Amino acid sequence: MGLLNTLMLSCRKATELMERSTMQPLPMGDRMRLWMHRRACDGCRAFEKQNAAMDQLLEKRPERAVDARALEGRILQALERDEE
Repeated sequence: MGLLNTLMLSCRKATELMERSTMQPLPMGDRMRLWMHRRACDGCRAFEKQNAAMDQLLEKRPERAVDARALEGRILQALERDEE
């Protein structure tokens, strides 16, 4: 049972490794453990598909900067109106 516990990942750790793998290559052991987890876990396979779809959508979005100060001002105004 010790080897199985070593090889199996929690969903939390699996999603962390999926995210990390988009930025840098994973070590062989982590790749193998993630592969095993994805084979057994429907939820993590769905997460991976959704994550890939979001990445594709973000790549297609226009490159326009958001004026953070203006956005913050609009949010604060809306909150103040709600308090009245």
